[in-house]
Amino acid sequence: MAGGFARRAFAMLVFGLARLVYKVSQGLLYFAGGTLRLADLQGMSRWYWRTVDEDDNSLQGLEPWELKTYGQVVRARDGLLIVGCGTGRDLIPFVEAGHRVVGVEPCAERLATLRRTLRERGHSVELVEGFIEDVHLS
Repeated sequence: MAGGFARRAFAMLVFGLARLVYKVSQGLLYFAGGTLRLADLQGMSRWYWRTVDEDDNSLQGLEPWELKTYGQVVRARDGLLIVGCGTGRDLIPFVEAGHRVVGVEPCAERLATLRRTLRERGHSVELVEGFIEDVHLS
């Protein structure tokens, strides 16, 4: 019985220590992010999305929960702005459903893939390269 108590006490101590380390690491992450300028954050974002190894999921489409959620708010013929459209996983289904769509994406490589996919599928969509806070939409 005493061994069980000691194991539980040790496990709770380790759990508490892990939570403390997690909170400290989160705090350091936010602190580091707070020391950067917007241009630094944008550069890091471009670098990440250019270099991250992503399976080509542009044709995967929307997840079931996304279909359900969007189905509650998006109506036929609605115009949509997809910010961070990437390779088109969530943009393409809306285009193919007949929506007017504009995509904004800061990563040129991702946009090139999306443009190629849209062209292959016979779609023409306004795509804007840049961060949403920097682009001018008509």
